[in-house]
Amino acid sequence: MLNWVTETLQATSMGPAALPLAFLLGLVSAVASACCTLPAMGMLVAYSGTRQDVDRRSSFATAVWFLIGTTLALMIIGFVVGLVGQAAQSFLGRYWKLFAGVVAVLL
Repeated sequence: MLNWVTETLQATSMGPAALPLAFLLGLVSAVASACCTLPAMGMLVAYSGTRQDVDRRSSFATAVWFLIGTTLALMIIGFVVGLVGQAAQSFLGRYWKLFAGVVAVLL
């Protein structure tokens, strides 16, 4: 893994601007997805505001359990999406991305 990272960073196609541009792409995607996550964050803030925790430990425990639940849910979704992608690729060959694009547009 370390060799791959070193080779990739030293490749001629990998310029010095690639890492800042990758960071910028992450920021842009975070801003673009804000409209999807804003309702969920509003629900979380409303739930947290109405809870009456007696101490910081229970507040921290609530936050940790929320973090664990969100992480597990995203891991499961990623696993299912990966399996569906592999199944589609083995069934449709190299044209599965075109098929997925058509399905996404139609639905």
